Amino acid sequence: MSNPEPGWYPAPHANNEQRYWDGAQWIEPAPLASAPQKSKRGWIIAGSVVAGLIVIGAVGGALGSAGTRVTADPKVTVTPYIPPETPAPPVEEEPEEPVEEPAAPLVVRQDFSGSGDMVLDVSITEVAIVTFTCGDCSRNTVLKSNGAESLIVNEIGAYSGSHLVNINEGSMITQLIIESTGNWSLTVDDVSTAPKIDKAASGSGSSVVIFTGTFDSAAITNDGASNFVVLAYGADNWSPLIVNEIGAYSGTVQMSAPAVVQIESTGNWLIDGN
Repeated sequence: MSNPEPGWYPAPHANNEQRYWDGAQWIEPAPLASAPQKSKRGWIIAGSVVAGLIVIGAVGGALGSAGTRVTADPKVTVTPYIPPETPAPPVEEEPEEPVEEPAAPLVVRQDFSGSGDMVLDVSITEVAIVTFTCGDCSRNTVLKSNGAESLIVNEIGAYSGSHLVNINEGSMITQLIIESTGNWSLTVDDVSTAPKIDKAASGSGSSVVIFTGTFDSAAITNDGASNFVVLAYGADNWSPLIVNEIGAYSGTVQMSAPAVVQIESTGNWLIDGN
């Protein structure tokens, strides 16, 4: 029998298998390999990959949605931002004008009282007002000092009046001498305590008045029977002696104010500046 040509030929007793004739021998086909079993490791890796993709997708979705929309937590209360109010600038208060305090009196008030004749030790070194009252005196009533105004009061019977003392610069009184037959009272006080009048003043008996208004002349009247004297101490008065008369008086005289005025009278008087 001759050999067949080299090539593939059906294998005997084989299902659709072929063998190869190379011209010298038959080369049998290799047995079919059984189908490989699926590896459990492959499933584990595949599951891990799928889980990883799910996580990545979830993270990516969260990151993607963060830039577009935030779901509010219904339990959270959102308080709107209110900027703090800008404080108003402080209001500068205008400084209060200083209140001018009245000048302290140069003479401290001194009060005395007694009966009959008496010598009082005093210390009067500035211009002052001496007020002497003897309501039940019946004879000669005298008040003297050891200063420039040596004879202050010289009247008969009851007396009440005020007088300026230490008018001259450098004057000083250290004693007041009283001669009376009754009960008396005496007060030494600062000149600033005298009544302050604008232009018109009236009174009775000896008095001290401060005219605060401005005038150059004054109409003066007096109804007393004894000596009537008006002395005006002011910068514009050439002489302080304005009137020196006995008995009743009425007239208009030169008299300038402001001034401190001493009136000596036993009756009612009126000074009206104009």
